[in-house]
Amino acid sequence: MPDIVNTEQGQAWNGPEGAHWARNQDRWNAVNEGFNWVMAMAALRDFLPVGDFGRPGLPGMFSLAAPDRIRDVLTAAGFTGITVNQAQAYGTWGHGAEDGAEFLLGTGPGRHLMEQADPTARALARRTLTVHLRDHEATDGTVRLRSTSWLVTADRPANASDRP
Repeated sequence: MPDIVNTEQGQAWNGPEGAHWARNQDRWNAVNEGFNWVMAMAALRDFLPVGDFGRPGLPGMFSLAAPDRIRDVLTAAGFTGITVNQAQAYGTWGHGAEDGAEFLLGTGPGRHLMEQADPTARALARRTLTVHLRDHEATDGTVRLRSTSWLVTADRPANASDRP
């Protein structure tokens, strides 16, 4: 295996985060039909130390959330013909609001936020998230959330002399 540059990400995927994904592979496949879950987690700001979670441009899972940042990174890497188009989809997050909340709070970011809160705040956060997800239950109980992502395409010249 080549050297891992982002050792923190390597540790996460080879630790609790990777184990969570492996245990819930079918659920994550259903979720990823809809890309992400930032809006659901935003409902917890009053109870958990969310801080800058979800803010574009900072290190982490949202570092490429802003289209201009994506273009800057790809241009600096030598890519040309860059396009960034918004894509939206619905993902399945659970079978009932309680199940969906348990699943979301069991993710790496969810666990991290819950571990920083006292028991009262954790209970309020779980209850708030459950109420929020109830608004997204279909008649069959499936929790569906619409998510937004970027569909990015770019061209990379064949060799360094072909770069602008």
